[in-house]
Amino acid sequence: MSLSTFVGGAINGAEMAQLPGGDGDSAMGALVGGFSSVVGGAAGRLATKSLGRIAINGLGVKSPVLKGTIGGVLGGAGGGYAGSFAGG
Repeated sequence: MSLSTFVGGAINGAEMAQLPGGDGDSAMGALVGGFSSVVGGAAGRLATKSLGRIAINGLGVKSPVLKGTIGGVLGGAGGGYAGSFAGG
């Protein structure tokens, strides 16, 4: 985990809390954004590292584009779960 990952998510979360539809609680938005950013990034890195062992129809996943896509989907899902857990 890097501090920049947390800070980037925190800034985005605080900004989103102030937009229409947000609840206006910048502190909670920053906390949830930072936490979900770290968890989502870790899940994406783990998924991307593990994809060399995954086979689809007997073929290993070798394409960097496919690895990035799958890693991004799993990282986004992990970050979304962490955000919903932290935000209540």
